[in-house]
Amino acid sequence: MAGGDVDALVANVSLQQEVGVHVTVLDRHEAAALWPRAHLGDLDAFAHEPLGGYGDGYLTGTAFARAAVRSGATVRQHAPVDRVRDRATCSSATATTAHRSTSTRTPTSTGRTRRR
Repeated sequence: MAGGDVDALVANVSLQQEVGVHVTVLDRHEAAALWPRAHLGDLDAFAHEPLGGYGDGYLTGTAFARAAVRSGATVRQHAPVDRVRDRATCSSATATTAHRSTSTRTPTSTGRTRRR
């Protein structure tokens, strides 16, 4: 950020830190040390999230769906969802306007779940 935008950047980073995001504000010299080939122009401050990155929405969604199927879930594409229950209750259900499906799972001593 340049000039007066630095205060807004610092405020935004503070909000992110309050919710647990590992992010810091770097000055020009710190940024240049991390990225020596970067053209920093007239920028004075940078938000740096070392654990951040880019996640392709389609590929991420597909990976979550595959993992859910491996765990026994049924994935229905193009089915609108109007409710999802909290996993903390040891039961889960999704309801769609086209089809209602309820699956109740009970924790076992091995940490796995079994259908009731």
